[in-house]
Amino acid sequence: MISEDKENSGIDKKDAPSNNAETGKENNGHGNDNNGNDPKGDKKISITVIVSGTATTIEANPKQKMQVIAQKALEQTGNTGRPLSDWTLKTRDGAILDLNKTVEDYGLVDGAQLVMSLAAGVGGQK
Repeated sequence: MISEDKENSGIDKKDAPSNNAETGKENNGHGNDNNGNDPKGDKKISITVIVSGTATTIEANPKQKMQVIAQKALEQTGNTGRPLSDWTLKTRDGAILDLNKTVEDYGLVDGAQLVMSLAAGVGGQK
């Protein structure tokens, strides 16, 4: 009876890995708040962002907005003289990314490379 109560209580199940762990999906019902804020939740990935020729690595979780990644990349490369709105974030193939979407929305994986450059018409001013 004791083992049955323990099994039905969910105590052991809470700490056991779920089938979703391999896919990087959330383990809802186990402390994850659906925003990727649980340290045991979604696995972080490394994204390399090349800002005006300077590469930097950003650690991100799948629920993180691209806006956060872009801002971190600018800060880490010392490009803080212009607002984020003056920059464009693109894939290596040149596709422009929407900063309001998430890492997960774009299906970015560990080791992904992105490029940031000043938006057209925003270049150096005298």
